[in-house]
Amino acid sequence: MITIDNTSYISKNWARRIFGVKPEFIVIHHWGGFGQKAENVAHYLATNNVPVSAHFVIDATHCYQLVDTMNQAWHAMSGNAKGIGIECRPEADSADIEAVAQLIAYLWGRYGYMPLRRHNEFTATACPGKWQALMGHLETRACHYWRQNPAGKKPIPNTAPIPLALRDLTGEEIEKIAWEVYRGQHGNGEARKAILGKNYNAIQARVNEIVYGKKQPPAQPVNNYIEILAQRVIRGDFGNGEARKRALGSNYAAVQARVNQILGG
Repeated sequence: MITIDNTSYISKNWARRIFGVKPEFIVIHHWGGFGQKAENVAHYLATNNVPVSAHFVIDATHCYQLVDTMNQAWHAMSGNAKGIGIECRPEADSADIEAVAQLIAYLWGRYGYMPLRRHNEFTATACPGKWQALMGHLETRACHYWRQNPAGKKPIPNTAPIPLALRDLTGEEIEKIAWEVYRGQHGNGEARKAILGKNYNAIQARVNEIVYGKKQPPAQPVNNYIEILAQRVIRGDFGNGEARKRALGSNYAAVQARVNQILGG
């Protein structure tokens, strides 16, 4: 299990919780830039003059506590009063996940089960980045360490399903998921990258082959501009539903018709 260091970095940015109020949920953050060390982030949060802090800063090998959990840290706006804030390594590899899961299990052991919340539930932000797609897996792993389900009664299995972002895929699985992406599953842009994780490059390369490697000519002459927009829709550039309609404007009907033609074969 992790060891919590509650002496190396102590933040001055905190407030007392209302008397008798205990933490009710855990807010998952990431600290933004890849390649930063946990101790550097903890040092900044402990010494900066900006009103921002967190209860914990953690990676696979270090866990720093900056604010007592019975006090408020300043990390999630309206989530401060009843939340515990955990700043996580943005790379979110499997070792990071296990460490954060152990910390969550420790907090559950102290306060009872508390749901996991994302930073972007409280304010408009890209945080928690890659962790957003891993929340369910993180909770499952925390339950594994807690040795009880959220109701606190039944033992849970010692293993948990590995999310797509962390799995080592076979060629057959990459092919299958690439076609799912082609048909509009698994999101777009940064959301797709978070969901596909370590497999993103291989899957996206196969998607590009599917989209741009078609040999058959279109059944009828196609406006080049509409064709380009249609291929970009398939690639995920314009989102879905109303967002796509707004992005394409007056070209929506023609582009969507071409998309349907391509996907329908």
